[in-house]
Amino acid sequence: MGTKVGFIGLGTMGMPMAKNLLNAGYEMVVYDINQEAVKEMVALGSTEVKTPRETAETCEFVMTMLPEVPHNDKVYLGKDGLIEGAHEGLTLIDCSTTDSVSTIRMHDEVVKKGIRMIDAPVMGIQPNAEQGTLIMDVGGELDDIEACRGILETVGARVVHAGPIGSGKMLKLVNNLMQGTFLCMASEAIALVKSTGVDLEVFLELFKGNLVRNLEFGAFKIVGKNFDPLFKTSLMLKDMRLGLQTAALHGASTPLAAVAKDMLQMTANHGMADLDCTSVYRMYEKKTNS
Repeated sequence: MGTKVGFIGLGTMGMPMAKNLLNAGYEMVVYDINQEAVKEMVALGSTEVKTPRETAETCEFVMTMLPEVPHNDKVYLGKDGLIEGAHEGLTLIDCSTTDSVSTIRMHDEVVKKGIRMIDAPVMGIQPNAEQGTLIMDVGGELDDIEACRGILETVGARVVHAGPIGSGKMLKLVNNLMQGTFLCMASEAIALVKSTGVDLEVFLELFKGNLVRNLEFGAFKIVGKNFDPLFKTSLMLKDMRLGLQTAALHGASTPLAAVAKDMLQMTANHGMADLDCTSVYRMYEKKTNS
């Protein structure tokens, strides 16, 4: 291909992403404070540079995968950083999971130098990075994203345009908030099942078939603001009370379920007991807009 791509951040996710780009025929230029990772990429045919600035100076595209906001700030805006290697036609692709505010701030400094930048945090885990099946959740100008599409589609199986710069980071954090909450919810449920003596394998089989269907159904009703009752708030609230009583009887800890019950009770108290239980969304909407 002849296109030079710089890669900064050869960690758990970054290394397999960089290898996939190399294997796809891109000329790879790499920088990392971990010399062992750099040596591995050099042995495969990449070129090493000593600073982020050199990476920018020698490449058309630079992709970063860094741990925290301070690392991003240093690599992009610090001494010998990417911004100091600015040249016409350079595009920066920030794949780090950081917040949208710092990303927009960084972008505003970058574009002053005439550099293009998109944020493209990844959804997936290490095997997805190795297989090139990540979901690329991208924020930025559509023309800039199209210029990077070949790179993005090499490391990912799907490229989703989230919106303007920072939107990719925002959706990634929402996704991880939801995932973290779900993991705690699943932990509560499994611990409760084990405490009751019910067969865990039976529960997992039921859980597997029922969960996605319920989540998708609930989400579509909420987005459509269709709260015609298919399962009333009052009935869900009754079942939540019974479930919490069962948990207490068996000494199981269910703090997330307790919060959910309180939100449903609040929904009922606001006159929505006979609406669908998805009307609990209105309590979150009310808090967001208050």
